[in-house]
Amino acid sequence: SQDIIYSDSLKSAISELSEDEQINILWTLAREYAFKDSIETINILQHLESVTSNPTRFQTLQLAIIANQLDAANKTIEAKSTYQKAHKQLAQLGEDKKAAQVLNDLSTFYGLHGQFDSLKYYAKEAVKIFINQKDTMGLIANYSNIGRAFQLKGQFDSAIVNLYKAIDLMEVYTPTP
Repeated sequence: SQDIIYSDSLKSAISELSEDEQINILWTLAREYAFKDSIETINILQHLESVTSNPTRFQTLQLAIIANQLDAANKTIEAKSTYQKAHKQLAQLGEDKKAAQVLNDLSTFYGLHGQFDSLKYYAKEAVKIFINQKDTMGLIANYSNIGRAFQLKGQFDSAIVNLYKAIDLMEVYTPTP
């Protein structure tokens, strides 16, 4: 997503989609841009707000993006609590896939801070949801995170098992248009 330029032509293409499709694309872009470009993140958030008919839904989606921004700014205590709050609120709204994506962010957060048991815990929780959602990309990301955590803890057999789960999924994954 970071290589995607948020251009007028992209905005125009997005506007042709349903509300849910627009929200999914804009939310994904905003989460990625939150780590790199705060001005573009604001522009995407404004677009996201304009297409989201439910203000509570927008505020909850925005909370996850704020967590990404806090994480990028190395505000660890605030980022962790904001990720947890965003996950809880997304789950309450029935936004299971997005809640799992926030769990993935939280597992990555813990991994970057050397807390590999927490990384594994949150990645495994995300895997449960991604299995229910039949989200192959989410599964690949989280099995890779779990494998990396085991590797960094010197538990190589478990690392290999989880990394092979990710590889097996990559080999059969076919992106949908």
